[in-house]
Amino acid sequence: MTFVTVGEFFKGAFKRGWGAKRMDALEAWLRTVVVLPYTGEVSRAWGRVCSVCEVNGYPIAPNDAWIAACCLSHDLPLMTLNRRHFERVEGLRLVPEGRD
Repeated sequence: MTFVTVGEFFKGAFKRGWGAKRMDALEAWLRTVVVLPYTGEVSRAWGRVCSVCEVNGYPIAPNDAWIAACCLSHDLPLMTLNRRHFERVEGLRLVPEGRD
């Protein structure tokens, strides 16, 4: 999971007014997963992803670009239910392949 995804989980929790018990459960669960951190290489990959997508005529949302950049910089595939957001990112592998 990327650091961006963690932020998106917390955003959703705050928007829905989760109480302390649910927030504690989220934080406990997050301690059980590997979180890909921000690094200089990730920011470089983010810049590349954003610029290539923009030049090719399909701009990408900033958070989606961060998620793609994390996967690319760690040479990991991305598992997502939002394939359309990521399928045009050059070099990004999506799991499962060929499923929409």
